[in-house]
Amino acid sequence: MLAVLLMGMVGTTGLLVYATSRDTAYTPDVAARVSEPSPVTPVPDAGAAAAAAEAAALKAQLSALIADLEQAERDSSMLFHLSREQSAELSETQAALQAAEQARVQEVQDLESRIAALEEQIDTVENLAARMRQLVGLPAGDDASGGPAVPANLPSDPGDAARARIEYAQQRVQALHAVLDEIDTRARARLAAVEQSGVLSAGIAPSVVAFSPDVPRGQPVSGPITSGFGVRGNPFGSADGEAASEMHTGIDFAVPQGTPVLATGAGVVRIAGWSGAYGSLVVIDHGNGISTYYGHNSSVLVSPGERVERGQVVALSGNTGRSTGAHVHYEIRVNGTPVDPSPFLALSP
Repeated sequence: MLAVLLMGMVGTTGLLVYATSRDTAYTPDVAARVSEPSPVTPVPDAGAAAAAAEAAALKAQLSALIADLEQAERDSSMLFHLSREQSAELSETQAALQAAEQARVQEVQDLESRIAALEEQIDTVENLAARMRQLVGLPAGDDASGGPAVPANLPSDPGDAARARIEYAQQRVQALHAVLDEIDTRARARLAAVEQSGVLSAGIAPSVVAFSPDVPRGQPVSGPITSGFGVRGNPFGSADGEAASEMHTGIDFAVPQGTPVLATGAGVVRIAGWSGAYGSLVVIDHGNGISTYYGHNSSVLVSPGERVERGQVVALSGNTGRSTGAHVHYEIRVNGTPVDPSPFLALSP
């Protein structure tokens, strides 16, 4: 379109130049002379030739300009199409990058979820290990820790932060392996000690005796044993028609009156008061069919239904009931049947 306009301009310019040359060459005086016969041939005007040459040069310049403009138009069109292609490629690349970033974010989120689940499992095992330490008699302070609560300086990149959490979880798992190995060693030793103690003859499961924190262990008082479990001579003789021998269902510890009597295991108080030949009696239910009896007390310091712990003072020793002097009658029953307390005295806490 631009080329057509310019060509039109060139044509108009040529006509103007031609008209100018004619007006200049043929003035009225010249026309008069032309009408007269003359033997001399007219000489062309130099100005008209110069104008024609200038017009031709101008036309050539315009033609070159038209060619340049047409080339520029073609180049512009090519650049436009190329720009559209590059824009489409850039859009595709941007979409691909966004998709890759979304996939990375999703992968990190999935990884964080798995790490959180792993950390929860480690917490559960650590709590279980802490309880097992108590069961096998390991001190709770062996793995004690503390210090100020300083926020963790985790990496800002989610992937690096996840890797840091995984490394810490691995450290916790390694520590747990060491703790569990120690628990296993202590548990095996404890089971072996239970088997050698003779407690199992009372009909209690080895795992209960070895690991239950409520099973009676040790002595209720510190004093000499004056009468053991089993058949013995009647301490009152055969007076009043009593037999010369009798079954003693517990162990007697000779101690001064008023000596603190300790619960040998945790449990619930079932009896706390007077009970015939036992005098002032305390009975503790330790679960698993096991109960302990503390007889002949001068004073009872607990009440029925009360929960007591191992080592708690439940009474003061005395000489009440069928008794020949101040002492503590200590008895263990399994499912209601008295058993020899001797093996339980040697059990470690």
